[in-house]
Amino acid sequence: MSLIPFHRDRNFLYAITLLLLCTLSSGSFASTADVEEVRSIARLYSAAFDREPKVGGLNFWVDAYEGGRSLVSIANKFYVSPEFISRYGPLDDRQYIEQLFRNVLGREGAESGITFWVNKLAGSASRAVALARFADSPENITKTRETFANMHFANDMWSYDEAPQENYWKQLLKEIKSGEFTSDQQMYTHLPDVPNCDPGSLTELARNRALEVLNHVRELHGLYPVQYESFHDAEAQSSALVQRANNYLSHFPEPGDKCYSALAASGSASSNLSLRGGSGNEDPANDILGWTHDRYNAADLMAAGHRRWVLHPELGYLAYGQVRGAAAQKVFEFGVLSLNSGAPYLEFVAYPYQNYPYVLAENTGPPTPWSLSMVPAVSSSPPFDYFSGAVITVKEKASGKSLTVRNQYSDTQGFGISNFLSWLVDDYQYDTEYTVEVSNIRMPGGDIRTVEYFVNLEYFNIVTVEEPLEAGDSKVGNEFRGSFQTGTDADSYVAELSGVTRFEGQSIFSNQAFFILLYDERKQLVRSSDVAFQENLTPGSYTVVVSPCDEDGVCYQGVEDYTVIIN
Repeated sequence: MSLIPFHRDRNFLYAITLLLLCTLSSGSFASTADVEEVRSIARLYSAAFDREPKVGGLNFWVDAYEGGRSLVSIANKFYVSPEFISRYGPLDDRQYIEQLFRNVLGREGAESGITFWVNKLAGSASRAVALARFADSPENITKTRETFANMHFANDMWSYDEAPQENYWKQLLKEIKSGEFTSDQQMYTHLPDVPNCDPGSLTELARNRALEVLNHVRELHGLYPVQYESFHDAEAQSSALVQRANNYLSHFPEPGDKCYSALAASGSASSNLSLRGGSGNEDPANDILGWTHDRYNAADLMAAGHRRWVLHPELGYLAYGQVRGAAAQKVFEFGVLSLNSGAPYLEFVAYPYQNYPYVLAENTGPPTPWSLSMVPAVSSSPPFDYFSGAVITVKEKASGKSLTVRNQYSDTQGFGISNFLSWLVDDYQYDTEYTVEVSNIRMPGGDIRTVEYFVNLEYFNIVTVEEPLEAGDSKVGNEFRGSFQTGTDADSYVAELSGVTRFEGQSIFSNQAFFILLYDERKQLVRSSDVAFQENLTPGSYTVVVSPCDEDGVCYQGVEDYTVIIN
């Protein structure tokens, strides 16, 4: 296992040289490289020269790639260039690897990682190979994601600084909100029958939904992706069935329990489990997000055991099951060696980390523990207490103001990595950069270590409060009239408001029977109500969302037409 390997999906990397041909159509150049390939070239360029590529230079190397030059071949050209030589200088192998950690990943390398790569260079690996592997490592992909997010092809060239692109997390939250991944047709190829202990079976769409979200979460931390292991589907599905049948969460179902089976027992003992109220289906994405933030793990909140499996560096596989809102994510005992086991490729796993979707660390409702685990130099190392004397500070970067840190907790239990530090942070805000410092970390060799990183919980750019209006929906002054097309439909209107303002809704029912949700210019929810209310508002532009459902998905049934009056 290499220290910082390329994405396994990126089989165009140095192991395989693609022979691409340039084609002309209607007098214009048609690029044969796809956007991910061009992003890899851009990352390699910025890794080599510690700067973003100019558009002209980027397109020169894309042309070379399409002409048959591999990424390692391009890396070698960079390695012998005057700019590279002047930047790195005459370094020995160790100094070169240390500089790659600094220039590419923006941090000092762990001793185990440096030694690993020095040994590689002493063997058959070239410095160009090391450069290419650092450039397309999961950690660097995460680090440069925003920089190259808008990579696009227009006017016969590739560029990355202008084109709009749908943010993955923004789209995901819209999909979860709409409930579009919860129908029986999308969830099951064979419907479960709980009274008769039939677990049913999931569609490929449902399984891939869980896998996609899991890998996107792991990518936020620079962790390797996992693969789906369908051999254990029956185990995961039987585990979900026994949870649903007994309306409990138990890793150790007993033979006398409803729908007990050997598969249910083994699956429950080796899985993250989740149980939603009612008997409706849950979007698999929501299950993965719930296991990640772990804020509803009331029995053992600070241990965050589900999260630790989701973010385990050596997690290699996923098997997912769901029966009517009861779900299981198998996390160990796959019977095969994980593709992600071996030499460590990260020094630590922190949560939340760098630019992070707010939905995984919300600042309202049940608290979300922040956390840190050190990655042992040897994966089979016995548990070690890194954090007994750890000191945690969280400061707002702009002002230097320290936030209150409380409920500090640590353990060496075997949930994923067998060391864990967690804490709660009071009064943190979205779209605000914080510096997290954990000092006095005791390393196995006796050294004392400090870990520092930034956290910015992204809210504004991934939250959608705008909802489309359909035919018949209308706004006259501050009076809105319309109809709900479905039981989860929502319509939004923009109004300029100030001072004491009253909101009143009318429907065919004697009560309002729908929700008015008021958002300010920062997309922050000011009020959500199914009865008339008033607010003293700062002058500004507000978005008024009208829906049968509130912000948590609690919905009225049977209401169609509405009127909202603001005065």
